[in-house]
Amino acid sequence: MMGFLIGSRVVDGDDKVGDGNDFDLNNNHGHVCTLSINHDYRCLGLGTLLMNRFADKLELKKDLFVDLFVRSQNVRAIKLYKSLGYVIYRKLPRFYGDDDGFDMRLPLSRDVKGSCLQDQDHLIGIMFLLLRLSIKYLNSLWHALLRLLTRIIF
Repeated sequence: MMGFLIGSRVVDGDDKVGDGNDFDLNNNHGHVCTLSINHDYRCLGLGTLLMNRFADKLELKKDLFVDLFVRSQNVRAIKLYKSLGYVIYRKLPRFYGDDDGFDMRLPLSRDVKGSCLQDQDHLIGIMFLLLRLSIKYLNSLWHALLRLLTRIIF
């Protein structure tokens, strides 16, 4: 076996999305339980293929996002997930007993505003938006963000 992905779909979960006032956004979402690629077949794009296929299936169901949990020390997996557009939604202290975990989320196309990221620190939502912009705007936005943060902190 070259690899596999085990995923699930959470329908009408109990979590609120955003401020809870947008009834067009249900909280249906996908969860990646396990992604495993045989060592002999790594770095060939199989993980990307499986993750994209799973997200595509959830897009057809008009789900809001895909989430997953990953060990904070699993740098290669985190790099893969970030390359696919996932962002760290929150840190999970000692989630694995001997290691912290990250809850990572990928907003799907229906979540234009990034509502699935808004329950946490506003900087995560800002980073999601920055990833969608072209490089030429990043520098000016970064300086504007720093000015805003300076006003909030001081």
